[in-house]
Parts: sequence; structure tokens; C-alpha cells
Amino acid sequence: MSSLFRNRKSSSGEGARNRLGGRGGRGRMVALSLAGVLLAGGIGWTATQHGPSAESDTVGVVSASGSPDGVQTLVSAEGSVYALAEDGSGIYKVTALDAWVKVGDGARQIFGGGAGLFAMSQQDGSIVRYAEGEWTPVGGPGAEFAVTDEGLFGLSPDKSAVNQWTSEKGWTTVGGPAEHLYGGGAGLFATSQQDGSIARYDDGGWTRIGDPGAEFAVTDEGLFGLTPDKSAVNQWTSEKGWTTVGGPAEHLYGGDRGLLATARDTGNVMRLDTRQGTWETIGGPGALFLSVNSTVYGVGPDRAGVARLVSPGNWLRTAGLTDVQPAAVSVDQKVQRLNEFTQQGDEAFNAWVAARASHFANEPDPYKFNWEDNGCNVVKNSLEVAGFRFKNACVRHDFGYRNYQEALGEEGFRHGVAGQTGLGDQSPKAMIDLVFKQDLHKECNRPVMSGRYPVARPAIQVSACTAAADEMVEAVVAAGS
Repeated sequence: MSSLFRNRKSSSGEGARNRLGGRGGRGRMVALSLAGVLLAGGIGWTATQHGPSAESDTVGVVSASGSPDGVQTLVSAEGSVYALAEDGSGIYKVTALDAWVKVGDGARQIFGGGAGLFAMSQQDGSIVRYAEGEWTPVGGPGAEFAVTDEGLFGLSPDKSAVNQWTSEKGWTTVGGPAEHLYGGGAGLFATSQQDGSIARYDDGGWTRIGDPGAEFAVTDEGLFGLTPDKSAVNQWTSEKGWTTVGGPAEHLYGGDRGLLATARDTGNVMRLDTRQGTWETIGGPGALFLSVNSTVYGVGPDRAGVARLVSPGNWLRTAGLTDVQPAAVSVDQKVQRLNEFTQQGDEAFNAWVAARASHFANEPDPYKFNWEDNGCNVVKNSLEVAGFRFKNACVRHDFGYRNYQEALGEEGFRHGVAGQTGLGDQSPKAMIDLVFKQDLHKECNRPVMSGRYPVARPAIQVSACTAAADEMVEAVVAAGS
């Protein structure tokens, strides 16, 4: 068994002796508590909460006082979000329509990351893996587990060894002893039992990179640590070593993308923009937070449910974990979700595609959206022109028209409703028509495959397609359908 801190190379950046949170950091400190408004009721629910609000006093074991709709743990795995019920009775996956589907009957704890979703058995603490809709045993009990893109890592029950599991090799001892494990997109990190210092596992060996900290969190952008007195948040990367990026803070939360932290004085949650080096207040206090695929999820202070961040200070309550057929949301919430689907850009388009797939998979839909379409009936014979496929653009256009008309009426659809949508040239109809043109032009510029590689279409084809698309937009907008 190799020693955890048997270094094979010197640490990068400011060196292994750099103190976590030391004044030598190159970043500008930004006080987490300088900005933001405390939102009543925690992180800012926009709908009535579901289920009991009893809190769990334990993490990693089944709580007798928990709730099947409350949330004990929230993790991401391969781009999806999973929750463990507060009483440990079920594991759930969030859908693209803000509902939850049950994927497991229960666990003591769940762990997620690039290598997948894993759970600790309620019966004996053994570890199982979720893949392709099935759970498969992969190992016995452990003191702790962490997941990275390279596999599952576990501490032996006595914390004497760090072991790695992959689907190709099974279990391999890679270090030890260690006190705690931290995993994520930036890799695996562990703290020493002797002095609390932190080390990184990379390329088969361990490198000591810093002194003790109050907390650590891992994202795709590096390791983040709170100084022991919680006065500063520091970031470590292999290129730059340690840099101070903010502080003070109470807790850190990682995920697939982005660091979240709670302010010490208010409990408000803030998000770090690592490119700008600035913090933004996005909500009030909560029990748990998670950033995944540019979306932030939060669990309220009473752990009674999960909300999704729509915009800073604006949280949309998801359905309860155990709602097999969740109650329909309010008109305001439905319009808010429609607004998310009808923006320009790939993010809104991809969100709509995922929601449509969720509908066809018969997953619960609290919005009760109307998915019927007539394929731009005024030009239905032109849905495929010279190899260009316009159907998806038409289906999305029909979706926007039908659902806004049902939610807001014809007047609200055409002119907008103050406080709910844009007005005038930003009205629902105007935006849907604009996005329709965007979707058509995107199809015109879609590359074609040449063997294994995409290549740009000839300019003459793109020009002809764009002209046909513009004619289609004029016909559809004029018909108002």
C-alpha cells in the first residue's frame, strides 16, 4: 500500500508550502456578503411547498424523523441531477419538466460525478452503481466515497487505504491513509489524517498542494477551499496554484460547473464567475445547493423540496419527489417556463428538446403543456428542402403559439402581459417568430458529415436554404399559425 503523501513530483503554482488562504494569493478578494437581498422563505420558492418539513439530523444514514418528499442529498452524475429522499426511502432523477422519477428504492447515501451515480446500500453499506436503468453491486462498505471523471474512489472503513473503482479494472489501491475525499471534474483530492493538509491524486501519484482548510469543494474549474477561519475562499488549479477569489463564506458547494457559497452574515447563496472573478447573489439561505450544466438547484432550509434557479433571486419550485402525477403549476409558473423555452440561443433550444423528449417518455409534466403540432401547416410540403429539415423549427413554433395562447389568451399572446412576458416587439408572439427564423437559419448552416467529420455546406446551398427559410417565416407569420 502506498502512502497517500508519497510525492512523485513537486506541487505546481505557489508550491506545496503555500498556506490555504494565505495572503500570497494573486486574486482580488471580494466580500461574499456585500450584495444581495435576503429572500423570504429561504432560497426563494415560487410555489406552495409539498410535504412535511421535518429536518434530518444525520447524513449518510437513514433518518427516522425524515420525510419521503424531503431531500437528504442532491448530486449530479453525467449531467443529470439526483436526489435522495430525507428518510432514505428512494432515489429520484429530475426530468426536463421539473418533475422527479424514482430510479432506486433507497440508500444510506448517494454519490455522483462524471463516472456515474453510486449509492450506499441501506442493508450493509455496500456500494452499487446505476447505469442504463439498473443497479449493479461494485464493492463492499467504505468510510467515504467520491466520484470523478476517472471513476469511483472509496476510503476503506478504517480509512487506511484509498481505492479506485472503474468498470474496466474493478478495484485498485491508489493511496492511503486519508481523512476525507473530495471529487469532481478537476479530479480527486484528499486530506491527511496527520495534519489536515490536502493532496491531489493525478497520473498514479499524490502531490501535496496545500495546508488545512475548513471546507473544500471541487468543480470542473479546480479545487476550492475555505481558510480555517472561513475568512477567504481560495481556488487551486494545476496551472496557477492557489488564488484568493473571495470571502468570507460559511459553506462551499461544487458541481459540474461553477462554485456556490453561502454568506456568513445572511446565509444568502452566491455564485462565482471565475472568468470575471466576481460574485453574484442568487438567492436566500438553503440547506443544499448544486450547480450542474449551468443550472443551479437548491434545497430549502427545511429540506422540504428542490427549486431550480431561473434568474438571480427567481427560483422555480420543482414537483415533490414522490409526486407520481404532480399537481399542475400556476399560470405564472407555466409562463415562466415557456419564457425559458422561447429565448434565442442553443440553451433554450436544447431545454425545449429535452422537455419534448421527457413528454414522449411519458414522464410527469406539472405544466400540462400542449405538445400537438400541425408542422407549420401553411407550408407543410416544404418541411424538407434539398436535404434541409425544417420540421423541428415548425414543431417548436407550434408549441410556443399553442401554449402561450392557452395560458395568456390571444391578447396576451400577441402583445404580452406586464410582469409576465415582454411587451411589444418582445411579446411572446414576436419572440416565437424570431426564434423560428433563428431555428431555420441554424438548420441551413448545419454541417454535413463527410466520413467521420463534419464539413461546412457549400455557400450556394446555404444561401438557397436561407432564402427558402425567410419565405417560410413570412408565410407562417402572416398566417399567424
